[in-house]
Amino acid sequence: MRSPREQRIEVVWRGLDPELSNRLVDFWVGHGVLGEAAARQRLAEVICVLFDRDGEIAGVNSAYAAQAPLVGRSFWIYRRFLASAADAEAERLMIKAARDVLARQFTGAPDEPLGFCVLIQDRLTMERYPEAEWADVGMLFAGYTPEGVQVRIAYFENARI
Repeated sequence: MRSPREQRIEVVWRGLDPELSNRLVDFWVGHGVLGEAAARQRLAEVICVLFDRDGEIAGVNSAYAAQAPLVGRSFWIYRRFLASAADAEAERLMIKAARDVLARQFTGAPDEPLGFCVLIQDRLTMERYPEAEWADVGMLFAGYTPEGVQVRIAYFENARI
């Protein structure tokens, strides 16, 4: 998947090779996002990597299974870090790519997360995308936590609620 500035999203869910793993650790540590131990632990949760036109890492996303705020059911909780080199469109493309990967693996087993949850703390993102439904990425507004974090969710097809 490419964006207008020739950035590329590569799906790596449960298939990271050692070289890319080390590059991701360096990316997180180099931007002060995570320490090395936390970065190495996060590798197991990585879904997609965003590369710039020169093949350098410009962003990464991951997800972990937990109860979604406000919903109280098990969802994949999305996380991401985008460097300043990432273009504005990368945010939505990365969300959609991660949601699609996790939706494809959904089997409906009782202990599986029922969907995908994005927690937004950044006021600029909230103001830039105020729509209740983000139809292009399949996400719905669920509300705000008491701390002011915006919660967006998407149930997977055939999820039983």
